[in-house]
Amino acid sequence: MFGDVARQVRVTYDEVNQIQLLFNTKGFTDALYQDDLKAQLLLTEVLLCQDQFWKEKARSQHFIQDNMNTFIGLQKLRLLLRISPWSQ
Repeated sequence: MFGDVARQVRVTYDEVNQIQLLFNTKGFTDALYQDDLKAQLLLTEVLLCQDQFWKEKARSQHFIQDNMNTFIGLQKLRLLLRISPWSQ
């Protein structure tokens, strides 16, 4: 779904920076302004995608950690109560 998010962010930042450099060297033109708007919009979309990627990653890591805590908690409870996992 996400692809290589870090590469997408780098490429898009580079594109925005190149357009900003063109603004500095060539001056303001309507075509360059339109390109800048498109690049800024694309950058916003890519950054939102990156944000969603990190949210999903954090959620999955929390889920994994939660499962490990639950599993370890159940193992400790079985040891305390001396219940065999196969006796159920």
